[in-house]
Amino acid sequence: MTCGPTRSDDHKDEDRMTRHFNRIAALALIVAGAWPAHASTSCATPPPRASQAIASSVSQMRAQAGLGAVTVDPALTAAATRQACEMAARGRLSHRGGGGVKARARSAGYAASVVAENIAAGQRDAGAAMRSWARSAGHRSNMLHARVRHVGIGQALAADGRTVFWAMVLAAPR
Repeated sequence: MTCGPTRSDDHKDEDRMTRHFNRIAALALIVAGAWPAHASTSCATPPPRASQAIASSVSQMRAQAGLGAVTVDPALTAAATRQACEMAARGRLSHRGGGGVKARARSAGYAASVVAENIAAGQRDAGAAMRSWARSAGHRSNMLHARVRHVGIGQALAADGRTVFWAMVLAAPR
């Protein structure tokens, strides 16, 4: 099934040329001193208190739906942090990278029977990210998946120094 319009090869070539031009323009700005060469992505796991607050919020939402609580899992936190960092480095939201969320969880040491991922960008703190996910039917559905038992949260600050990227990985073990 195709999601969205397909693009012709001509448009793909134009997209590649535009990306190439943008890279050259950014390099020229760096050389000219108009763009900071030190701009980089800053990746971090949220403080334990923030991760626990998110887990508590998810657990409260689940309790209202008659579901069990979730707990923070270090491997899922590593997988979420990896995805947030990848998105911040690219400057865009994406569920791709690292072979997909299940593969990222597995490479972080979590053998999942079920796994889901929520992503966001622009929210300044974990509470704001959680509120935006709670208001979205699809994200809420992930948090209310009946088999989910564990959660991990990751965040990363993009090179622009303003945009925070978030990833939440929810899973149940095999």
